[in-house]
Amino acid sequence: MILNYLNRQIEEIQQSRVLRTYGFFLVVVHFLTFYFWNHSAVFDFYLNNAPSPLCWSFMEDCSFWRFPNRTAAMVSLWAYLGLALGVFTLMWKGRVRLAYFGLIALFIVKYGLLLIDYRLMGNYHYMPFIIGIVYLFFPRKEIFIKVLIVTFYCAAGLLKLRNMEWMTGGAIYDVGSWPSWLVVIACSAVIYLEVGLSWFLLGRRSWMAWTVFGFFILFHASSWYWVGYYYPTTMSCLLPIFPLSWIWGEASDKAPTESKQTHWALVTVVLLFWAAQFYPLLLSKDAAVTGEGRVLSLNMYDARVECDHIMIAEYKDRYEEFASGLQPAAMRIRCEPYLYFSRAKAACESLKDQPDFKNVRLSLMVRRQTDAEFKEIVNIKDFCTGNYKFNSFGRNEWIQW
Repeated sequence: MILNYLNRQIEEIQQSRVLRTYGFFLVVVHFLTFYFWNHSAVFDFYLNNAPSPLCWSFMEDCSFWRFPNRTAAMVSLWAYLGLALGVFTLMWKGRVRLAYFGLIALFIVKYGLLLIDYRLMGNYHYMPFIIGIVYLFFPRKEIFIKVLIVTFYCAAGLLKLRNMEWMTGGAIYDVGSWPSWLVVIACSAVIYLEVGLSWFLLGRRSWMAWTVFGFFILFHASSWYWVGYYYPTTMSCLLPIFPLSWIWGEASDKAPTESKQTHWALVTVVLLFWAAQFYPLLLSKDAAVTGEGRVLSLNMYDARVECDHIMIAEYKDRYEEFASGLQPAAMRIRCEPYLYFSRAKAACESLKDQPDFKNVRLSLMVRRQTDAEFKEIVNIKDFCTGNYKFNSFGRNEWIQW
């Protein structure tokens, strides 16, 4: 049964020039991921003996998942590149069936590596993850992927729309010599592009569709200055589904006619995506600050949060302040309470055998760029003995916001 289902997915890709070509772009995303991980400090987080490994919040202990040494990590990373090259070659030779299963293997390897450290998270993995699932396992892939990409943009725009930092330009970390009024206009234009104009991408080939596509390419190219190369180049590998569809458009014509189930699948996936975006709003007044529920949702360039923290080891006769040991994290998550929760938990474990050690105290103060003052959102005086936990998918009472 499962094999028959996979065979239907392979057959759909084989029959569509759009999907066969789009498969090349999905493999290029893996090339970009290899380069990004191999040429940045984040790869050091893979090491089992890293100074501050940070597990994902839904993994109680990720030590079993980490590499024993750097050599093993590098061998695994280069093997990932080798697998990507192999899949690209298979697609180039028209061996769609083998390439399909190779893409599944690439998918598993990439997101297996991603689980090693929470600081590797990002929209540049979140969106290719969803697109990859659809490409590999859902019917009517062409229309499915197009609708999802437009949904991504619309959700990103709505997230910015409800954020005063973005609306005032405060979320932009470095505006250079741009006047403030121009920054505000540019930020507003991005929202208009994502929420309003993006829907033209779902239409037939027209001057308007091509114009909007060009605007998105320009938007991602200009964002390179602020977010680096990886996110814009990754998006440039997801967007070609639109021009490919406009030029060839084979998949929609040759797709199976049993569309009722397909339409329900599309509606279900889109609704689940939107539910994941709104869920953090039910948990917290400001999920960009608390991080609650954000593991399920887009993590956009929407809020500029500043923070300061204090960690104190309490002994019977003294108090000692100590550094958290946190390595740099992405700007979007570097002030999340979970990061400091994880460090305090590690401190309890490392200090528990010291003579006269009693507890760890943790204080975290944050503010948005538009706030006048810092606000203390975490104040725990008995971290080691208080049995505190972080719920990735629910409310955490020890976070006060």
